[in-house]
Amino acid sequence: MTQKEEVRDKKQVFIGSAVTHVPDVFFEEYKELIVELSKLLETKYLCKAKHSLKKDDSRLSYIEKHKTAADCYKKCVEDIKASKLMIAEISFPSIGLGQEIEIASQNKIPIIVLFKDYFGREPQGELIVSRMALGNPLVVHQIKYKTTKEAIGELESILESRPHYLQ
Repeated sequence: MTQKEEVRDKKQVFIGSAVTHVPDVFFEEYKELIVELSKLLETKYLCKAKHSLKKDDSRLSYIEKHKTAADCYKKCVEDIKASKLMIAEISFPSIGLGQEIEIASQNKIPIIVLFKDYFGREPQGELIVSRMALGNPLVVHQIKYKTTKEAIGELESILESRPHYLQ
């Protein structure tokens, strides 16, 4: 076991998500998914779920809690490095989320990505998420979903069949 792996909390999962560029019309639905993922991980799998969005925040409670950009960056890196698994909701472009995915990858943390076609682009053959994110070698699963319930069900199926992600 490497030194990096030894400091990981075996029951911590980092949930990465876009924050500032999620269109207002989709924000509540998007936030609901992140909150439901967190609840699932904390109740069924007894994990500590770390994420930027909180149940009652308008968008930036995480950033407000960590006043400066440097504080936010440092806390986010610490949370990722201490995690056993990363779950990334990648439906919306986000430089910060891309950085989080790469930090997880560089620390050999497996990543499960989730995405939804919020804009109806797929029928026109348009790519709906970043090829860089999907091509990351630490992305171990991709979940394309239409509803929060579907995303949660798919994630449960993966975690049940691969319990080593949380051990």
